[in-house]
Amino acid sequence: MKPKPYKTHITEQKQRKILEVANEFFLKYGYKKTSLQMIVKQTGGSLATIYKVFGNKEDLFQKVIEFNGQKFIETMNQIFIQNMDSDLNLNEYLYNIGLHLIREVLKANNIAFLRLMILEGYGNQSFIETFRRSSDSMVFSIVSQGIKHYNSEQSLNLKDEEIERCARLFIHLIIESYWFDSLLDSNYQPPKDDKIQEDLKRAVKFFMLYLKYYKEI
Repeated sequence: MKPKPYKTHITEQKQRKILEVANEFFLKYGYKKTSLQMIVKQTGGSLATIYKVFGNKEDLFQKVIEFNGQKFIETMNQIFIQNMDSDLNLNEYLYNIGLHLIREVLKANNIAFLRLMILEGYGNQSFIETFRRSSDSMVFSIVSQGIKHYNSEQSLNLKDEEIERCARLFIHLIIESYWFDSLLDSNYQPPKDDKIQEDLKRAVKFFMLYLKYYKEI
């Protein structure tokens, strides 16, 4: 009698459970102190299944980075679609998309995971590259799409490369200081929402002035 073939298929729900538990353990214990055996014990199944579906621990961490990025981008895409479907001017669009982006960035789990990913990225550049591909580049794409839309609607006369440069500038203006402070200060506490809104309004105003006068700069 032939032995039954080993089944490697697991449901999407099971895969998601493994990724969620792995994410929780990586954040709690760090990358080096988290083992695949710990994850298997929490999720059930077998170590062989983890290896077959996700690969080794490094591969699993890559998948967790992508998993976090996907959740982040899904939220931002929903906001982007809602704003594109509404009758907003460019100033209002930038404020809305900026506010939601800042709020997502400042969520405790997102700050904690960014710290972990940056820490481990020093020893493994592929982690940084995965983050850029799954999160950073996708945020850039969403903001670029919005500016491109208003470039056509309001005749801003921006070329494609100028749209990309403007999108990068806007992202840096609104979130760079938050990222920097949250990474350096282990006791970092996000500012109150009214302070965030005040700073964002100032950043949007600065960006609108840049759009108006950038050809003279």
